[in-house]
Amino acid sequence: ADGDNFSLASSVMLLLKADGKLDEAEPLGRRALEGSEELLGEEHPHTLRLASNLAVLLHQQGKGDEAEPLYRRALRGFEADQGKGRSHPDTLMLVNNLSVLLKARGELAEAGDLCRRALQGTEARLGRTHPDTLSAAHNMAVLLRAQGDLDKAEDLYRRALRG
Repeated sequence: ADGDNFSLASSVMLLLKADGKLDEAEPLGRRALEGSEELLGEEHPHTLRLASNLAVLLHQQGKGDEAEPLYRRALRGFEADQGKGRSHPDTLMLVNNLSVLLKARGELAEAGDLCRRALQGTEARLGRTHPDTLSAAHNMAVLLRAQGDLDKAEDLYRRALRG
C-alpha cells in the first residue's frame, strides 16, 4: 500500500466513524494501519496514531478483545516517543480509553490505576476544567461507583458536572 492510499483510507475512516458508520469505517481503518505498518513501520508515530484510532473504533463497536492490544501497543509507543511521553495529552487520552475498556471488563484494579494516572496527568498538564480532565474525572467516578466507594464517586461526579 502506498502512502496516499493509507492516508486517504485513514481520513475516510475518521469521517465515517464521526458519522456513526462504524461497520463501514472498520475495514478502512484496518487498511490504513496495515499500509502504515508496511511503509513506515510498526513503531512510527503515524502508525501508532492509526492503531489508537482503530482501537477506539473497535472499542465503540464492542470489540474490546481486538481493541485492547491496539490500545496497549499505541500506549507503549506514545510513552516511548520523545515528542509525546507519559504526560502528553494524547498519551493520557489513551490511558483513559484503556481504563474505560478494562473497567467494562471488570478488571477494576488495573482500570483504577490507569484512571488515576489519566486524571492526575490531565489535571497537571491541562488544568482542572479542561474537557479531557473532566472526562477522566467522570470515568474515575464511574469506576469508584463500581468499586462501591459512593462518597468519592459522588464528589467526582459533581466536579465533572461543574466543569
